[in-house]
Amino acid sequence: MKRWIWALLLLPCITVKAQIKDVVKWDYSVDKIDSNIYEAVLTGTIEEGWHLYSQDLPKNSGIPTTMKITSGNVETVGTVEELGKKIEEFSEAFGVQIIYYSDSVKFVQQFRMKQADENAKISAEITFQVCNDKICLAPNTLEFEQPINNTSRPAVNVADKQQFDTQINTDSIKVSSLDFKHPLINCGTAQPVDRSGNGLVFFLGFLGGFIALLTPCVFPMIPLTVSFFTKSASGKINGRRNALLYGLFILVIFLALSIPFHIVDGISGNIFNEISTSTWLNIFFFVVFLFLHSVFLATTIFHYPTGC
Repeated sequence: MKRWIWALLLLPCITVKAQIKDVVKWDYSVDKIDSNIYEAVLTGTIEEGWHLYSQDLPKNSGIPTTMKITSGNVETVGTVEELGKKIEEFSEAFGVQIIYYSDSVKFVQQFRMKQADENAKISAEITFQVCNDKICLAPNTLEFEQPINNTSRPAVNVADKQQFDTQINTDSIKVSSLDFKHPLINCGTAQPVDRSGNGLVFFLGFLGGFIALLTPCVFPMIPLTVSFFTKSASGKINGRRNALLYGLFILVIFLALSIPFHIVDGISGNIFNEISTSTWLNIFFFVVFLFLHSVFLATTIFHYPTGC
């Protein structure tokens, strides 16, 4: 019985992990392009509805994509080039112009071997983050390793970028010759930023909590909770102490749940809603409660009143 209970308790972890979407399919190749000049190419195919951030992002915005060769017997030549159809748009969340790719993208790093070895395997890793219109997935780091393809081919050069024109994601610009970054005249003054601070947010959250007490799921529990602390304690002082500890630990639990959002960048605030509305997770809890109910019925002896 204990083994079944542990299996049921661990199932949510497996279920949540299985729901992490793999929305980018990566292909890795290493080719020889000249005498002792090689090229590592990571090609990402992005699932429809998602986008992957560029390397060139402003500070305090999204997580930029980074690629690096991790093998020791190499010397990189230049910087990582990215090839794809760039999309630029203003992010309301970050308040800056961001760049991303929505269909496919290539990251190219040239290198040379410190010591000649045509059979060497070259390792590379890429760190990236993908988002859609609702959420951003946590940053992911993948590692790849491939032997060198010694069949020489032309390098992926800057001229190839001409087929990937930068797109400006805005519906207001209809003429391709217009450059919204360099207007010909003054387009007006910047909108003032509302800096009301956290006090108003705290007050509105506090007020919303009181309003939530009136909901049908919460309001009937108020007298039950109050009577529990007043009647179960040996005195008024103990009852008040237990009630304060009860409220304090509720506060601690919710504060602890918010800590990862301050430490780890890129965690979506909608993640708890995604977990709680998961079909498989709700089916799992249905099975757990059904199991506990059956155990309760099987182990509890009910005494029914006899006739008078």
